[in-house]
Amino acid sequence: MPRFAGHHHAGGFTNMVGAPNTQTVHVGYGKCVKASRSYTLAVFAVEAPFKRTLLSKLYPKVGSTSRISVGAHADVDGMLFSEQVAVPEGATVLLQARTTRNGSSIADGAIFVRVRKEGTLFSIVAPLGPGVTPCNMFTGRGDILTPDEIAASNIELSPGYISGFMDAEEIAECLTVQVHAAAIVSAPVFEVVHPGGDTSKAAVAMDTRRIPRKIKVRR
Repeated sequence: MPRFAGHHHAGGFTNMVGAPNTQTVHVGYGKCVKASRSYTLAVFAVEAPFKRTLLSKLYPKVGSTSRISVGAHADVDGMLFSEQVAVPEGATVLLQARTTRNGSSIADGAIFVRVRKEGTLFSIVAPLGPGVTPCNMFTGRGDILTPDEIAASNIELSPGYISGFMDAEEIAECLTVQVHAAAIVSAPVFEVVHPGGDTSKAAVAMDTRRIPRKIKVRR
């Protein structure tokens, strides 16, 4: 069973809250090798323009890191890490998953999350193949960011990163979103100005209708 940050009760999950302007979220990461396949999972804090730092290196951990061996079977090797981190309100968290076969990439996916105490309560889980417990990479309240919202956060993704990690079909192979509770308060809507002067509206909110269709969303 995946480990969740917070306390389970009859109505669902209640996320843990740290200091007034932080939220304590659960994160999981590591590596699993099964036969010819390798799964590499990482959780980053993202700062403009696209500076990535391991989340618990930038923000304080709450408690200690748990180490979980995935080598329960002879053909499986690797180690997963589970921890809780106090993340500032409004910070951007990147969940990144890579799957290779015989050393060649077959599926890479990334989801960007804006941490927000009044946002949707959800988990992002990475399947690790048959017979291996999936890794719960994130549990907390926030909003999954669309490409417009990522750009509006002054995060500049290179064409190579977009083609390598932002394909909807590959994200669906690597990551699954599990919704536990709706947002307490909807996120504000803002205007995005595109090259050439065109504008569009974007809400920093996890409206599952705006997640690429092939990403799995479970309620």
